[in-house]
Amino acid sequence: MKILFFSPAPSNTDPNMCPFILKRIEELQNKGIEVEVLQYGNLTINKFRKSQRKGLLGILGNCKRLLIYILNVIIGINIDKKLYDRNNVRYVYYDRICCSNLKSFHKWFKKNHFDFIHGHFLWFAELLPELKEKFGIPYVITCHGSDVHETPFVDISKQRIFAEILNNSNHSFFVSDFLRKKALEFGFNNKKYSIIYNGVDSKIFFPKNNISENNNFPVLGFSGHTIKVKRVEILPQVLFNVRKVFPNASLLLVGGENSSHDLTPFLREEIKSLGLEDCVTLTGAVLPEEVPKYMRVMDVLLLPSINEGFGCIAVESQFCGVPVIGSANGGIPEAVFTGICVSESDDFVEDFSNAVIKYLKNPLNKEIVTDRVKNFTWKKNF
Repeated sequence: MKILFFSPAPSNTDPNMCPFILKRIEELQNKGIEVEVLQYGNLTINKFRKSQRKGLLGILGNCKRLLIYILNVIIGINIDKKLYDRNNVRYVYYDRICCSNLKSFHKWFKKNHFDFIHGHFLWFAELLPELKEKFGIPYVITCHGSDVHETPFVDISKQRIFAEILNNSNHSFFVSDFLRKKALEFGFNNKKYSIIYNGVDSKIFFPKNNISENNNFPVLGFSGHTIKVKRVEILPQVLFNVRKVFPNASLLLVGGENSSHDLTPFLREEIKSLGLEDCVTLTGAVLPEEVPKYMRVMDVLLLPSINEGFGCIAVESQFCGVPVIGSANGGIPEAVFTGICVSESDDFVEDFSNAVIKYLKNPLNKEIVTDRVKNFTWKKNF
């Protein structure tokens, strides 16, 4: 069997992109299924309309599009076809497929002998119902987070489109029951669905053994994108509050965001203004396989997100024997088996800080933490 993923995925230019997609591909390959990825679901249907540009630029633009079409579709040379090979996972991905119309895409699809399409994220799947209706191409869709709990409620025009994608799929998958319930709010009514949580690679996420835990020097941790939805801007204040009770507490902040949304500059200013320069470490972005080594030195993981589709980082943390203090938002409560989930309030920062202090006063043994998430491996949750 051969599957085409409409999906973002790790590539040579962005190895940190959606590592959970890489694990799904790996598990499919372990079952003998071949996977190719159409990066971002970026199918360009080029109608060869006249360019709005006049003169030489317009002519050159049309010539370029015609050349791409000839190479990709007629001759069969995919100029955007690349090979990705990392951590024993090897697959073909396409940055873009350029076709003159849906019929030519169908010809390309058949030529490559795909059995069906697996769409990831509703943003990248708008073409799938049309492909299924016109050409009988079956598809399934997996929803991961803000494609369900945010976009359809910010852009109301997407609700009908996203409901159509889900309701016409051969099967819909959600990485948390929270997402399924949110999809009901904008018209999801397909009875063919499953809740399949993200798994954890137990080969790299495991507790650090033979190290005595010293509660006099607790390490608060964070791992993820340093963006607004993660609510990372409160972490310096949380550390400041915790240090009133645990004066030797420190913060290890793992991650970063290579975009204008990155809050690292703000964090540095906040850390300085609170006088915490000597007790905060910011690593910047790290590769997914490097995260566990940082996680194993933490005593508790902080996940105060405004929203999360599931919160896989919480399960990964618990695999390392590290409990989680998270918000009670989105799918986070479904991912926290050891720790505390804090409800929204006008005093959220204070409540969150108190939850951290409460746990640090009575911490659990690492073996208890890991035992509670032992069924969340990729093999069991795929």
